[in-house]
Amino acid sequence: MYSTKVEKSCPDPHASHMDGTINNPNTAELAVEIRDSAQFDELVIKASHDKLVMVDFWANWCGPCHMLAPTLDKVAHDMADSLSLVKVETDMHQDLATRYQVRSLPTVMLFKNGAVVDYFMGAQPESEIRKVLSAHITTEADLLVQQAEREFETGNIDKARDLYLSALEKDTGREQVRLKLAKMLIEE
Repeated sequence: MYSTKVEKSCPDPHASHMDGTINNPNTAELAVEIRDSAQFDELVIKASHDKLVMVDFWANWCGPCHMLAPTLDKVAHDMADSLSLVKVETDMHQDLATRYQVRSLPTVMLFKNGAVVDYFMGAQPESEIRKVLSAHITTEADLLVQQAEREFETGNIDKARDLYLSALEKDTGREQVRLKLAKMLIEE
């Protein structure tokens, strides 16, 4: 089981600077920590109209929170064009934890267009986090696949093939794209 005591010798993945940004030495990006509950509407609700906002509700005494933090930072760094990461320390902001009915830590909520669209609780592996996010983010690879499908439907096979290959370059883990490309090549 996890210890509820955080060792002082272990770097705190939620350690923050005076300006409210959180520095994770493993990523070049900075997450934003809510310092004042009034910031939440600006940094989460309003910002979620531009891109998906992932909110990490955590507490310093929570071992699984500290385990999850580096994974969230990595995912947010990798998806920085379409995702923002905001961290809420629940002991400091009990009003926000109550407002969003946070019952377990860590809890991660996804906000889009001003509302919660999904959430998960507990320390999750990176693959599961990405799976949850993929339902709410349209990536460049997704756009290339959509364009490839349109080109294929209009008979422009060469252009469709190039677009599918570009999508695979952007995201090599897309088995569905490989299957569509193979099907198209077989039909060709």
